[in-house]
Amino acid sequence: QPRTRDVFLRAVFPTQQVYVRPMSLTFHQLGTSPVDQEIVVTDLRSTPAEIIGVESSSDFLHVEILQPTTTKSGAQQQRVRVTVPGSVPSGRQLATIKIFTNDERFLELKVPVQVFGLERRTAPLRIVGPLPSGPVRR
Repeated sequence: QPRTRDVFLRAVFPTQQVYVRPMSLTFHQLGTSPVDQEIVVTDLRSTPAEIIGVESSSDFLHVEILQPTTTKSGAQQQRVRVTVPGSVPSGRQLATIKIFTNDERFLELKVPVQVFGLERRTAPLRIVGPLPSGPVRR
C-alpha cells in the first residue's frame, strides 16, 4: 500500500561565522595596465581569526594582505588584494588563491580565480579581394 508521511528536520546554524566575499574572482585583462580586486574575509566571532599568509597557484597573480579593519557592527574584516599584470597569456587561465589563518577551524580558505587574457593574433592580417586602384581618398 502506498503511504505518505510528513518528515520535519531541525537544523541549528551558528549565528556567528566567517565569510569570504566574493566567493570567486574573474578578471578580463584586455588592456596593458595592471588590474586588481579585493577578497574580503569577515569574521563575526568574538575572537576573530588572523590571516597569516596568502598564496597563488599562478605565477602571474600577485597577492598581498592588507591591514585589518573593523566594521561599524564590530566585525573584523581582512582584505587580500589580487593583482593581474598588464600582460597575461591569451585565453582563459585558472588559478586558486589560498588564504591561511591561525584558526584551526579555518586553516585554509580557497578562492578560485579566472583570468581572461586578450586573444593574440598569430598570423598577419590578409586582405581578401582585389586591391583598390587609383588615388586614395582621405
